[in-house]
Amino acid sequence: MFRAESTVAATVAFSRRIARWLKERYPAGRDQPNGRYLVTFRVADPAWFVREMLQYGADADVVGPESLREAVKRAIT
Repeated sequence: MFRAESTVAATVAFSRRIARWLKERYPAGRDQPNGRYLVTFRVADPAWFVREMLQYGADADVVGPESLREAVKRAIT
């Protein structure tokens, strides 16, 4: 549906509290030993990614890249 010239891989660790629901939404993710669920997104639009992450609040931790992690932080403050 959408095409982009380039994308960035963004990795997000979701809390164990919501992991089971995220497994349904993003089945390609990976379970972590600590109960978190790690998902890698191909991001073409940073604004979309920020909006996507904000809906999960503290249950989403943007692991990288730092530029997208900072973009989410800026949207919160």
